[in-house]
Amino acid sequence: MLLPWFVIRMRLLPTSWIRQPRGLVREVSVIGAWCAAIAFLELLGRNSEDDLRDGLCVLLFTALLSFTIIWHRRQPLKWFGSLLARADRARSWLRMLAIELGIDFRGEPALPVRIPSPIALAFGIVLCLLLPVSVGVLCGGSPDGARQWLTSRFYTAYLILLSLVWAALIAGTLLTVFAPIAMLHDFFMQRRFQTNTRQSQRENAALLLFFGTMLIGGATLPRWLPMPIFVMFAGLSVIALLFPIHPDLRLLWRSKDHGGKVYSTSFCGFIAAQVALFLLFVVLLHLCSQGNPLDPETFGQQKHLPITSTLGFVFSWSALGSSIAIFLQIMRVIRLAHRFNPQRAPLKSLFVTDRPEESLLAGAVKTAARIGWSLRCAPKEKDACAVPIRLREKPLERDPFAEIRWPLEVSVEEIATIKVAQRLERRFVLQVRRQIARGLEKLLRFAAQRKFTRGNGFWIGLQHWFILGLSRDVGEESADFRHHGVLQDIIGPPYFALFSQPARHHFLRVMNSLELDLIFVEDGVRHRKLQRVIQQIFEIYDIFGENQRAEERHFVGLPGLRVLIHEFELNRPFRSSPYPEPDYDDVGRARILHVFKDRGEHEEKLELPFHFRGVPLPALR
Repeated sequence: MLLPWFVIRMRLLPTSWIRQPRGLVREVSVIGAWCAAIAFLELLGRNSEDDLRDGLCVLLFTALLSFTIIWHRRQPLKWFGSLLARADRARSWLRMLAIELGIDFRGEPALPVRIPSPIALAFGIVLCLLLPVSVGVLCGGSPDGARQWLTSRFYTAYLILLSLVWAALIAGTLLTVFAPIAMLHDFFMQRRFQTNTRQSQRENAALLLFFGTMLIGGATLPRWLPMPIFVMFAGLSVIALLFPIHPDLRLLWRSKDHGGKVYSTSFCGFIAAQVALFLLFVVLLHLCSQGNPLDPETFGQQKHLPITSTLGFVFSWSALGSSIAIFLQIMRVIRLAHRFNPQRAPLKSLFVTDRPEESLLAGAVKTAARIGWSLRCAPKEKDACAVPIRLREKPLERDPFAEIRWPLEVSVEEIATIKVAQRLERRFVLQVRRQIARGLEKLLRFAAQRKFTRGNGFWIGLQHWFILGLSRDVGEESADFRHHGVLQDIIGPPYFALFSQPARHHFLRVMNSLELDLIFVEDGVRHRKLQRVIQQIFEIYDIFGENQRAEERHFVGLPGLRVLIHEFELNRPFRSSPYPEPDYDDVGRARILHVFKDRGEHEEKLELPFHFRGVPLPALR
């Protein structure tokens, strides 16, 4: 029953052979070569003692497959073409599993929550492979025993499985080695902008220390030790992500065919699922390459699989280093979400520039705390947004028309009065806004120092904890990472290092009141023009408060600028013929303020006056 099905499915009917006798010879010769090669591999495999000879058989099998591909390109083979068509259909099916991912800034209306389908499918496949392998290993099985059982029955199938295991170990090693390098590079790149000093030597020293520790540990420590440490760090990463972050970031996803339904998922749950999948995959490769980790005497001591054991040993230490790097990165994200979260309302601060008496200072601290302010005194360091004052024992007589001078001289009793409190509040808001303006100017100056080959502008979102810094709308494809990061390509220092917590919190309140989520700044818009847009945003907030959202009419008349507001929703792209479209996420919901250079498309075209020269005038009587 197998031969007729093979003949029908591979399109090798006798009628086609009769019509094309040359094709018959070509097809039969290649099939015969494959049958002879498989028979030779089966005979050779019965006498193979270790995977070193198995590797030579894998090379022979790969050479025959390459020869068949070259032959098929020059003279197409029907049966091989059918196999390639099946492989192409399988690849198309895998492409259909790809998803589009984006950030949900709006959150309304609510969308159904579901784990992305590729992750769920990958979990199912890995668990289906891990469960029988785990049961076999725990029941006394080993990779050596599995090799002996397979080679005595179907050696070609064993070669295919061995090739897949080797490919997974090599690819996993390269990936897990790359992850710590990229994370360390991004960390020192951000430190470089924060401290304004070169960090290349420190980065090289950190890389040398990290991989040197891995090498020394691999040479001196037991072979079974990396596995429990890896499981510990990966498990801690998953547990840390399961604790809720307020507010939790919501992601939107849908299938790649653009016709799928859009679902929502949690950012922490999405990352935790990937880390858990990575944990299961590493455990599966450990069991397949080194055996039972609960038996330290036989773990990694596979006599007939020296190459596989060596690859598994290298992969175990690289996976351990990657798990440590991932854990540290997740701890950093949680730190950003809690300590540098702009939604956390900070205390407004006062700073006493002189050195008053202890009793006077204690009374001022209590009075300031009663109205929601914190107070510090010299010689302590002054906060960037702290309002400077000078304490006096008695209230001063003030001229209501006189100019206010800072530091403001006030008494302890005056701090709690409505008039002085409003004056301090306004001064605090002005200092916060000045810091925002200076910080954006500094970021745009950093951006002007770099040359970009892709994209149309920059994204500004300093009010969001999950946006680390100023970024390009399209990532650079350059292989030179001396001036930009690998995983997080931000321009200049991160937001938390450049803007204080009160500044980001105030900007969050303003942007939420105006229902704006992001700001897009086109290339060529200078910082002075951007400051006019930011000032206009603050002016709208001061006039209307939380009762008016920003509209395009509020920004009409800014010289040299064209401000457009687009509500980016599902299946609603940005369309404006004279202005470039930024590279948005595949799916997402946000209300974005675009700052473009004015192209003058809104000006009316005036007709030139008629020329009367040479036109005869009517005769006058």
